[in-house]
Amino acid sequence: MRIQYPIQFLRGFSAVIVVIAHIVYWQSKTIEFGPTLLAVVQHVGDFAVYIFFIVSGYIMVQTTNYDVVGLPAVKHFLINRLVRVVPLYWIATFVELGLNSQHGKGLQIEKLIHSLFFVPQSATPVMRPILGVGWTLNYEMFFYVMFALSLFLPRKRAIAAVLGVICMLIAFGGFAKPWFALGQPTTAVAFLTAPLLLTFALGMLLGVVVRHDDSNSRTHSSSFVFAVLMALIALDIVAATMWFANQISPNFLPLVGVSLAFASVAFAAVTDIGKPSLFGRALVGLGGASYALYLFHFFAIAAVGRAWKAFGITEMPWLFSFCAMAAALGVGIAVYRLVDAPLSRALRPSSRTTKAQSQTNVGAGNPALSVS
Repeated sequence: MRIQYPIQFLRGFSAVIVVIAHIVYWQSKTIEFGPTLLAVVQHVGDFAVYIFFIVSGYIMVQTTNYDVVGLPAVKHFLINRLVRVVPLYWIATFVELGLNSQHGKGLQIEKLIHSLFFVPQSATPVMRPILGVGWTLNYEMFFYVMFALSLFLPRKRAIAAVLGVICMLIAFGGFAKPWFALGQPTTAVAFLTAPLLLTFALGMLLGVVVRHDDSNSRTHSSSFVFAVLMALIALDIVAATMWFANQISPNFLPLVGVSLAFASVAFAAVTDIGKPSLFGRALVGLGGASYALYLFHFFAIAAVGRAWKAFGITEMPWLFSFCAMAAALGVGIAVYRLVDAPLSRALRPSSRTTKAQSQTNVGAGNPALSVS
């Protein structure tokens, strides 16, 4: 499957949104922004998470060759996913451990094991692994396991099985935590049955609808998707307006965010821009580096924050934002080029694979990982 540049653009854009949200969060420790602004920033950050989860579901369906099923397909899929996700995440986790030890925080072996193996650990008020932003990877790996097991089945049954399991999990989760209850899950059951799983299902459905194998199917799918987009955008504008006018419950805002994220990914999926410009290539590169940026950006923000404190600077939030953004982008791109990309090339399964493995394309070079 050729690179879908608009999807890469969207991943890069979403990564920047996450960095901005965390920069505002860092400054909120010393600057009073007001509850409305912080609520908006929180929902914008959630919007980026929705985008990446939807992209993940979409990419998995688009890049998987269902002509080969069974154990070889499952094995090859999981190896590719683990090679792409685990090494850099473990490096970032141990960097966080090292920094924590310098600040006198003791090592919790149980939490370390849960973190390294993507097992959500019940906790209050929020469930977070050692590397705080890694909570989204727990969802990603859970989805990958479901998707991998479905590869024992033919395409239609496999997709239906994953969608069915997600729907059943969400339905069960309504008993663990009410669907419209605000706040983070605090138990593993509530975490793994949260409505957030629906974003992966939406991405898979989009992957089924949007076809790239011929011009006719592409035209029909584009027309359908554009019609859905217009309806979603109209509803979201109405809902957002009502929220700002205090005429709609905040409980409905995640629905607005998910529908806007779906509209964004759908638009990117049906848009063909050909070869990108110089600026477009920069965004494509940023999309490729989004995983490294996601894992390491908060280290850069914290470093700028400590420098700000060391120099006794208490104002100029816009200058801090600029410096923190530049540092985060610099660190993310550097980690991608110097660590992430070389590791992926070195650990990627050899091209001399079995026939079943070589025919099972799982998009190893385009992880569509979440950031938040």
